[in-house]
Amino acid sequence: MAYASYPESLQIKAGENKGLLDLKFDFRNIDMSEKWVLPLQIVDDASYNYVAHPRKDYAKAILRIFPFNDYSGDYSGTGITNKVVTGYDGDGKPIETAESITKSSIRGYVIDEQTILRMQE
Repeated sequence: MAYASYPESLQIKAGENKGLLDLKFDFRNIDMSEKWVLPLQIVDDASYNYVAHPRKDYAKAILRIFPFNDYSGDYSGTGITNKVVTGYDGDGKPIETAESITKSSIRGYVIDEQTILRMQE
């Protein structure tokens, strides 16, 4: 299944050094808690007398995909309580550390259009 579609080629006008590539993503059936990349490569085009950069890997890029929704972004982490489970008591209840592990900032990543996943980085 293709998760991204885009034109086969992108034309950059003479005298310019960048262009806009219209990427269309289909996020259905993708685990958005994972990290995703899109590999890109610039190739030679004899019809325009274009030769890609001769140095190794100068014509390749890996685009990191950061999907977002209205809730994505960085949040203050100071009010969040994170405890470490050190074991379980006789009733199967978790035994947690007394102190909380805090961070000044927490990033939320997209799961779907209305949900984010809080990640500890």
